[in-house]
Amino acid sequence: MQSITSRENSYYKLAKSLQSPKGRKENGLYAIEGAKLIEEALEMRQRFHSAAFAFDKTEKHQGVIRLLEESSIPVYAMPGAMMESVCGTETPQGAFALLHAPSFDLPDDLLQLGTKTVTLDGVQDPGNVGTIMRTAQAFGAGSVVLGKGCASPLNPKVVRSCMGAIFRIPVYETDDIADLLAAL
Repeated sequence: MQSITSRENSYYKLAKSLQSPKGRKENGLYAIEGAKLIEEALEMRQRFHSAAFAFDKTEKHQGVIRLLEESSIPVYAMPGAMMESVCGTETPQGAFALLHAPSFDLPDDLLQLGTKTVTLDGVQDPGNVGTIMRTAQAFGAGSVVLGKGCASPLNPKVVRSCMGAIFRIPVYETDDIADLLAAL
């Protein structure tokens, strides 16, 4: 585990940049927070870039740190104040990971899959988008499609409120929800 103590560190700057849509898009990464979500992402075989833990939380999170290191995922430690400035929550849990962003391109065979599809159009509130993703997954939907004007599925608030559903249900984006709905 490598220690980071400077805000000039390139890893810290990368993690900080993911707070903005531009940073997420340019880097093809997004952040998840909390050891439980990191463990779930590991179980669901998500593509990790790295993970970081607050110095004072490394002892508490030894189990997940060991899993990350066994999977050859780079792990960093940083002061709590730096962790707080990277995380989007008021009281961070002292653990975050950077994951490679999945593709949200609508597949050609969506109509042949024969599964329930939840579509959202113009749902701007990230908490609502995440909650709907979580609910769709809980009710057995096969996918979620986000139309124009919806909050990004990689928005930190969406990721937190979906509680890992982004790992378990395919999420797609489209600019033409009306055509998709007509086809469905």
